Amino acid sequence: GMTHTTLSYEELQQEIDKAHPHIKNKQGKWIPCKGYSQGYYKVVSAAGMNSCVYDMSQFLIAQLGFKPQIVSQEVLALLHQPFIRAADFLVKYPYAERFQNTSYGVGWRILSYEGYTIPFHGGFMKGLTHVMALVPDKQI
Repeated sequence: GMTHTTLSYEELQQEIDKAHPHIKNKQGKWIPCKGYSQGYYKVVSAAGMNSCVYDMSQFLIAQLGFKPQIVSQEVLALLHQPFIRAADFLVKYPYAERFQNTSYGVGWRILSYEGYTIPFHGGFMKGLTHVMALVPDKQI
């Protein structure tokens, strides 16, 4: 299971082994933030989930269909299905034209990349960023 994943600011504070947020100062040097941004945890849709590499690897393994006893193929099909058309948020990047048909799924943004469906999710809070992307057809 995901035994080192927390769902609240209070639980995160109790974790001993955790990443600490960093930002660039005016001189361009990375420095530690004074703490974690708490506002993120007050937005229900943000979920406030904190995790480690091992727990996230278990999550991604299940999302690729390798744990059908936890997440069935039917549920995966629902999660990775595009539901609502969304703005193409990668437009500022030089490779943006390779991504098409951006949509919202259930907990994922669904992208089309050179014929592949890519469930994608990114998150940010001051000093920390994460990105997950899957290529289920390639089991990546």
